[in-house]
Amino acid sequence: RAAAIHDSQQWSDKVPSRAIKFPQVHRAPKRKKRFPPMFRRRRSQQKKESESQTELGMAVYRKGVSMAKEQKWEEAILAWQHSLEVLEGVIGKQHRIIAKIYNKIGVAYYALGETYKYESYEAFQEALSIQQKSLQPGDKDLVETLNNICYLLHNEQKRGDHSEQSSVSSSSTESLSEE
Repeated sequence: RAAAIHDSQQWSDKVPSRAIKFPQVHRAPKRKKRFPPMFRRRRSQQKKESESQTELGMAVYRKGVSMAKEQKWEEAILAWQHSLEVLEGVIGKQHRIIAKIYNKIGVAYYALGETYKYESYEAFQEALSIQQKSLQPGDKDLVETLNNICYLLHNEQKRGDHSEQSSVSSSSTESLSEE
């Protein structure tokens, strides 16, 4: 510690008693970059167009929700697919609204029955992959999607068990009739 004080004293001996004063530069406050009027118009037009596309996509989404409430599943799926096309171009594919639409499509396919179980599962998986990237682990939309997948797989397992039991009972009746 004493050596440090000694070094600083030697340095202060070398500095002239009059310090050089630098003039202070006064800077004007920073302004926002202003684009020439033609560019400003383009940016505002692009913003208005994207807002109108978002509004269109959400309107079509709400139409799908109303169709689903009436249990018109095919029409709801078509509306939601159109909504996806519009919204993915505006807000991107990794948005929670896109995931919610995929989840609703999965529910609609599930409601259509056995022939659409694969499409339902694919839609749920797509929703889940988006949600895992963009949402927190306990988010309600993520939990809803996981519950839908579990419900789908659980019912598939029940159907599989039921079909195995019916095939076992039919084979046992055949063996009884042969005796």
